[in-house]
Amino acid sequence: MKQKDTNRFPRMRRSACADSSLRAEIERLKKMSNEERILSALDMGKAFGGERIVSKSEGVHGGK
Repeated sequence: MKQKDTNRFPRMRRSACADSSLRAEIERLKKMSNEERILSALDMGKAFGGERIVSKSEGVHGGK
């Protein structure tokens, strides 16, 4: 069996911006108490309150 030649594809690099954002978020969470984390998680529904769940059959544009 032949192996695919994957050397021609560029290697993925980690984004410095994404890495910085992740580290900042982890530091923010470390400073929070368990109660604060739970309340923050429960409030996420309010932050995205305008969103609605779309079934796979509805599709992105609401058509079937």
